[in-house]
Amino acid sequence: MKRCLIIFLTVLTQAIVFGQNISRIEYFFDNDPGYGEGTAVSYAAGSAVTTTFNISTTGLTKGLHYLCVRAKDSQSRWSVLSWSMFLVQDIKANLSLLEYFVDTDPGFGSGTPVSYTLGSKISVSFEINPAVSGAGMHYLCLRAMDLKKRWSVLSWYPFVDLSMATGSMITGMEYFIDTDPGFGSAIPIPVTPGQKVNAVFSPSTSGLNQGVHFLCVRVRNEAGVWSILQQYIFSKVPETKYPIDGMEYFTDTDPGFGKGVPVSITSSNSVVARFSPDTIGMAQGTRLLVVRAKDAAGNWSIVQDTTFNYSSTFRTWTGALSDDWNVAGNWSPVGVPGWNDDALIPASTPFMPVVRNPGLSCREVIVAPGGELHINPGIVLTVSGDLKLN
Repeated sequence: MKRCLIIFLTVLTQAIVFGQNISRIEYFFDNDPGYGEGTAVSYAAGSAVTTTFNISTTGLTKGLHYLCVRAKDSQSRWSVLSWSMFLVQDIKANLSLLEYFVDTDPGFGSGTPVSYTLGSKISVSFEINPAVSGAGMHYLCLRAMDLKKRWSVLSWYPFVDLSMATGSMITGMEYFIDTDPGFGSAIPIPVTPGQKVNAVFSPSTSGLNQGVHFLCVRVRNEAGVWSILQQYIFSKVPETKYPIDGMEYFTDTDPGFGKGVPVSITSSNSVVARFSPDTIGMAQGTRLLVVRAKDAAGNWSIVQDTTFNYSSTFRTWTGALSDDWNVAGNWSPVGVPGWNDDALIPASTPFMPVVRNPGLSCREVIVAPGGELHINPGIVLTVSGDLKLN
């Protein structure tokens, strides 16, 4: 006897709080063992996670069961539970028939057959006969039968057929929260008509109770056909504003909240900070710089990140053209030192360097015996490392 699942499972779990990395995904069957006590699922770390995993049905009795999945973010907050029903049944034979129908069930064995490769577990790709649907929303229904004529439970998937519509340009978009007011009666979102549209908007949460809600969005084409609904879960919490009193940064790997390199700021509700990241010992190449802030209540912001290309060059002053620091031809190799370059001023050159331009920087400046470096009054040369006068 071979035990198998005869259902197609699709489970989606979303974390409650956006902007936080997911720290655990787990599943259980039927009875909740408690938060953190389910079977852990492997996944790639991030704030938005898609994962595929195999489940073990060992020990489960034959019949209907519930597969339940949930996720936890980096602040130990759990998502709402996602669940899917499935059937465990003992079978001896391979599947013998796979069929689909659209919307209305014609009866077992009377659907449209789907070609597949023989086996106890199959994966297929097929096209729907356009004659079985018209413009608008429909349901694609799929089921399988084994050699003993035992049928699986029905799997169904919503889709929208636009093939018979008089136009395919998207001309409208609307949203609602939780309760559907009806097509065309939700809150409109301005869009520029096109085959594909992007819209940025701030949904109104006025009057919403605190807790978990669903933001629902849909679009309409020029023929008046509506899309299927896109749903996004969010949580409304009391808003209390605290001044920002801390900021930190790190590169590449997150050391944990409060363990980054601190950035000096003045506590305020709005903070602008300028700082030079420490690159001592950093390997050359593409790096990720990440910054986050903390308010007076100890709440951390979502991270702001940017990539940068880290490369360091040792440049020697030649003074071949003039005394101007900011002239590329006065350096070897050619190029004005950048924020991460080291600059050497040797003892003997036709001209000694003079810094006349604001905003220049480098990592280290080494002035050899007999060498000179002049900086005009009111001008600052930022040196993030050492200034060595030998």
